Amino acid sequence: MFLYLYSFAYSCALFLAKGIAFFNPRIKVFLEQRSLWKSSLKKVAPLSEEKKVFWFHTASLGEFEQARPLIEKYRKHYPKAFIALTFFSASGYTVQKDYTHADWVGYLPLDRKKDLNPFLKRLQPNALFLVKYEFWPQLIFSLKQKNIPIYSISSIFRPEQLFFKPWHFGLRRVIKAIDHFYVQNKTSAALLQSIGIEKVTLSGDTRFDRVLHIAEQEIDLPKINAFVKNQFCFVAGSSWPEDHEMILGPLQSEKIKIIIAPHKIDEETLSAIEKKLVLPYVRWSQFKETDREKKVLIVDCIGLLTQIYAYADAAYVGGGLGHRGLHNTLEPAVFGIPIIIGPHYKKFDEAIALTENKGTFSVHNSIEFEQTLKEIVRSKEQAKKIGQRNKAVVENRAGAVELIFSSLNQK
Repeated sequence: MFLYLYSFAYSCALFLAKGIAFFNPRIKVFLEQRSLWKSSLKKVAPLSEEKKVFWFHTASLGEFEQARPLIEKYRKHYPKAFIALTFFSASGYTVQKDYTHADWVGYLPLDRKKDLNPFLKRLQPNALFLVKYEFWPQLIFSLKQKNIPIYSISSIFRPEQLFFKPWHFGLRRVIKAIDHFYVQNKTSAALLQSIGIEKVTLSGDTRFDRVLHIAEQEIDLPKINAFVKNQFCFVAGSSWPEDHEMILGPLQSEKIKIIIAPHKIDEETLSAIEKKLVLPYVRWSQFKETDREKKVLIVDCIGLLTQIYAYADAAYVGGGLGHRGLHNTLEPAVFGIPIIIGPHYKKFDEAIALTENKGTFSVHNSIEFEQTLKEIVRSKEQAKKIGQRNKAVVENRAGAVELIFSSLNQK
């Protein structure tokens, strides 16, 4: 009964979306993206029955970073296997469409039989790995009918989710169809067990392994080298307008180099940042040798932030002031630097651990930010001492990838 009701509601929502698409280009593009697999997957599938097919599905770029170390583990141990990677959002697909460790990258089809059945017939996966939250009912039940195992990795659950309410409307059937959960924390494991799901392993978050791998790589960004020149460098990463309102005043009062890598890099966002600056600044795309003495560098491209953190002596991670969702604190943490964040971080286990270990600081307003900043920037030595607490958290929580892979190899 649940699946019939879901399919009916999904069809109604889809019909409405198609109507809105006539007036909304974004929805039109979204719907068009759902069928792009038909042409691209035909070029690489179907495959021989002897070839293993591992399918990883992630919502967006953040979840991809959780899947990535496990994908690369599978690629190393099964070099002849076919690895498929799907995204729900364009932000993830656009950045990783040429990801070298996957044989095919595409969008997840619409969650209905008429789209999923031909997709599954073409791909013929041996297993599906769902990352964190992605529980699409029709997808999951379609795979179960074909006896294809489904594993949820780096999953995390909270008591307020509908799965754990008396009025779950049949949603529990969806997650009960998962073959095994590899969860981030004890709370998630206990919640699943409370509704009768026993195939649960407390593995931790694969992102800890991912950022450690990044930190081990050689990073060389000549523009950043020229700009920083061994001076104290503060990086504001994945920042939003409300973050800029709070941090730019205090930052410009310090004798430091400032790098701003906003979450959005549209002209409106970049211009708004520039209007708040009283110090000499330059955009990344316009940087020349003569700009090395300027005080503020605005990063107007994507894909560099993780590497830029390697040059920072301290960082601010955006998203925690409002309700947008705190961005990735592990990326700067692994480089052993102090981190400042907004007050809304309690839904993020890694942020809780970092603040409890006193290497990351939560602030509510510009005054608190300024006070914390002054304590951090007194010297590079002081910052490094504080930042090592963050790196210790990352190192102590690594190991999820090896645990998951070893467990799955025994199945």
